[in-house]
Amino acid sequence: MAGRSRPPELPPGFRLLLQQILFVVFAFGLEVAMFVLFLLSFNETMGFLTGSYLCDLPVVGPPFCAIDEDLTGSHVLCGLLAFFCVAVPVAIWLQIYRERILDDPQAWFARPANRLKAIVAGLLLALAVGLEVTNLYTLIARESAGSPFGVPTSGGNPLMDALADKQALGVVVSIVIATVNIVIAAITARAAYALKGSFDNNRLMSAAAGLILLGGTLGAPAPAMAAQPTQAVFVVIETGGTVQDREQATELVGHVLNELSLWRRQRGKKHAQIHLIVTDQPTEVRWSGTPQQLHDQGAWLMQEVLAFRASCSDLVRAWDQAAVTARITRPDKMALIQIGPAIHAGYPCDSGEPIALPQPVPTGLKLTTLAQKANLLRWVGVHPDQDELLLDHVENSGLMKRVEAGELDFDLFGPARARAHAGALLGGRR
Repeated sequence: MAGRSRPPELPPGFRLLLQQILFVVFAFGLEVAMFVLFLLSFNETMGFLTGSYLCDLPVVGPPFCAIDEDLTGSHVLCGLLAFFCVAVPVAIWLQIYRERILDDPQAWFARPANRLKAIVAGLLLALAVGLEVTNLYTLIARESAGSPFGVPTSGGNPLMDALADKQALGVVVSIVIATVNIVIAAITARAAYALKGSFDNNRLMSAAAGLILLGGTLGAPAPAMAAQPTQAVFVVIETGGTVQDREQATELVGHVLNELSLWRRQRGKKHAQIHLIVTDQPTEVRWSGTPQQLHDQGAWLMQEVLAFRASCSDLVRAWDQAAVTARITRPDKMALIQIGPAIHAGYPCDSGEPIALPQPVPTGLKLTTLAQKANLLRWVGVHPDQDELLLDHVENSGLMKRVEAGELDFDLFGPARARAHAGALLGGRR
């Protein structure tokens, strides 16, 4: 009985070349990861040219518009700095392997020209490492410094908590990351140099491998850039005389606004328009902006805009203003948030009559009407006497059907439960 024919084996040289190619791809992946790390960290700390949009440039602007209309000069600067930090160690290690410096360092340094090369390389490496350490430490120090809204931002991260207590450790962490970059550069340079030697020894294999890599690169489809839906967040904050514990109310406002400011790091939410309305001045939007602008102006907002006053607290007019703004802006998605005891004191409120609790939900409140089209609804800091009436109102308006169908993310927090869920009031994990 004739045996089955065995498939032909690859030549040993080709197998070695294939292994080297795979190792280079792996090392290149590590370099890309380091580049992305530095790019993101520089993007978080660099504030230069953030208002200079590449899309507005003459002649060369249209290609940038096709990529992303929000690209600025800051992104270019961050990309150049990240490339510098990654490329310098790789270039130095490639030169070390190319000139076989490690075989006889003493003989190599004996030549004056080589000593000059070493000095220049050392200065460039020191500049790259110094740039990495300074930027990473700045990022760590900023993250551990706290929120502009006066609430913790570490979210229970043990490392960030430790760095907040001992910021000198941030320098150590930054140096470790810079050292990892140098080690990865050595691995990449060694892999590339070994692969180059195989290419030089066999030109045919070099051409075949190049065609394989080129085919793999060209065969990968470019990701489609889908248009992001517009999103609006309406936050009604009770700032009138119905708020008894102002310190607690300020803390809850800080937690909610801090969570909204963290949306700046989420691609699908970073362009959301946040509208703040206060109930003692309910006929206007007190502040509007993106999550990044909310973060940048947080301290000013807490001190100047969100002040509590012994005056009316008109929930009906506040949500009327939210409804008008929604009609003007026509967002695709809406999030509705009310912070406070949920006690209505509409204008005029100078009758002197005390408010009896529990208080029925005021007639004409457009919050539940807006919630029919919203994807998120939150009451935060509700008075203990008001929660049951609010739940009844939600059920009677038919919103619970949307909640059960997964169309509406709904929750109602009293003061104690709101404090317990600080950091996750709008969803997600603490």
